[in-house]
Amino acid sequence: MLLGRHFPAVTPPVLQEWWLQRRQSSLVLHACLPKSGSSYLYEGLGAFGGYGLGSLAPSYGVREDEIEVARLRQYPRGNWVFKHHVRPSDQTRLLQDRYGIRVVVQVRNLFDVLVSMHDHIDQYLLDPGMAWPTVPVDPAHWPTMTAEQRYRLLSEFVSPWLVSFVVRWAWEIRLNLQQDRPDAILLVRYKNLIADPQGTFGWLLKTLQPTASSLPAMDLDLGRIDDERSLLNVGVPGRGQEVDERFPFIRQRFTALAGPYPDVNVDALLHWESQMMRAEDLLSC
Repeated sequence: MLLGRHFPAVTPPVLQEWWLQRRQSSLVLHACLPKSGSSYLYEGLGAFGGYGLGSLAPSYGVREDEIEVARLRQYPRGNWVFKHHVRPSDQTRLLQDRYGIRVVVQVRNLFDVLVSMHDHIDQYLLDPGMAWPTVPVDPAHWPTMTAEQRYRLLSEFVSPWLVSFVVRWAWEIRLNLQQDRPDAILLVRYKNLIADPQGTFGWLLKTLQPTASSLPAMDLDLGRIDDERSLLNVGVPGRGQEVDERFPFIRQRFTALAGPYPDVNVDALLHWESQMMRAEDLLSC
């Protein structure tokens, strides 16, 4: 009562903010392209790094996967990872600047994303909760569409979101490099995760928890990742190469969308032999 009378600004939410900023824990925002093996990585961080699996979105369903920093207050002290198909915003920057949250950006060849998105729609056509919000799909009409019609639909509605995700996170990476925070945003590529999951998890955990005394050995038991929850359709990089060759309009669409952003290396996610490894590889200059 005395505290409230003499210090009216000190309210429970303010105390929560104070506690959040000072707790010793590893908080990770896992910002990922759809169908990039993100649930596999998310489950792996939980299995191997001792991370709780959380969410900062107020709800799911057919909506943009936007986050609210205020939801961080509901999680107790400890290590937490929050997976979202989210582009940078004032909320993601607040998480970094105020709470020191690390960001893991996960990407994949954009043609592969479209193919996996096609399969995802096929598999979950009658499940509204699994719909991708930017793609208006009529469950009655989709089965009657030709492959070209389906990929034209995906190219028109999904490609802009994918390129926007890449461009905006590349700009955030540049900003953090300019602020001398080279490890504030880490980059994971689907191709590298599938080729060397143990190396990828080992590098991530050592970077995210450099002072941890009980990091798992490098012979990680990948069987601990829940296959059902990981939603890993096929787990094969390069699935989109046939679609790239068969439907040239897809590459034309990606190229046109990336054209206004010469400072971002979108080509790294369109070329099949790209060896992009670091976050700064998303930057052209």
